[in-house]
Amino acid sequence: MAPPTESLTVAKLTVVSQCRIERIAAWVGKFDNYEQLDIALSEILGRLAFGVKADKFEQALDEISRAIGFAGERPDKEWKEGPDNLWALDDSQYILWECKNEIKLNRSEINKRKTKQMNQSNT
Repeated sequence: MAPPTESLTVAKLTVVSQCRIERIAAWVGKFDNYEQLDIALSEILGRLAFGVKADKFEQALDEISRAIGFAGERPDKEWKEGPDNLWALDDSQYILWECKNEIKLNRSEINKRKTKQMNQSNT
């Protein structure tokens, strides 16, 4: 990918790990009752499957990050650069997600370009 012609300023994704329980409680607290929580969580998890369109899958992964108390964002969608999803576990540990949910399960090989994608991420 060619470098941008203009400078791109991105705020560092941070999270204070001590507040994780509070963030989980706040997410759960958005629902009036257990049934609404169960429906919402089932809907999110239903989008985390092979064959689901990439945007829906990546959005579900972003939503689940907050449900389990992590900070998450979608650099590739927001800035057209970086991994599909990024979670901050604490101030120094992150999970980078390169989602390949639309790849056919019966493929005979993995494309070399796909395997390089994570190492070339600029985040």
